[in-house]
Amino acid sequence: MPLLVGLRQALLGEPEPVDEATGLGTRAAFERDLTREIAAVSTPRGGWLALGLIGLVGLDEVTVRSGRRWADHQLVTAGTILSRLSECDRELTAYRIGAHTFAVVLTDTDLDQAFTIGDAIRRRVERDVEGVGCSIGLAQLDRVKAVDAETLELAADSALDQACLLGSGRVVAAADQASGLRWIASRPTSTSSAAE
Repeated sequence: MPLLVGLRQALLGEPEPVDEATGLGTRAAFERDLTREIAAVSTPRGGWLALGLIGLVGLDEVTVRSGRRWADHQLVTAGTILSRLSECDRELTAYRIGAHTFAVVLTDTDLDQAFTIGDAIRRRVERDVEGVGCSIGLAQLDRVKAVDAETLELAADSALDQACLLGSGRVVAAADQASGLRWIASRPTSTSSAAE
């Protein structure tokens, strides 16, 4: 169980919704926490908030090639990577929000920092999760203009869709300027060429 999830459970005496396979927070925990973080950014103190959605690519092929147990092991490995990052970085909280999809809420993190973190996650998954890559979509909430959790998630999901269209191993940010979200179409990652 990730340290932050266990700490919350111990302090509040309430069971934390945890994904059984990965030990990460569930979609319900993600939605609750994202709403809370957006409210915190909306205060006069403000701050940065970024959201990353991580789609694992190739897990279905691993299942066909090596079987369900091995694919499940690879899914747990990806979850462990995110869990360890959550334990080491107080600004990052990770969740499993779909079959092959994870989310990271990045508090006090601007978009440049989010790209760096996203690229580090991408590299770790591609290095440590055999036969699986990932695509990552990012969105950032502006210091001044806050939006709701659904709008921020939709922006990150749009970026994830774009990253998937560009191929595995991409980190892409997308947002709606009118909503107070910053737009960046794509940035080459450490293994992508600048011409792409």
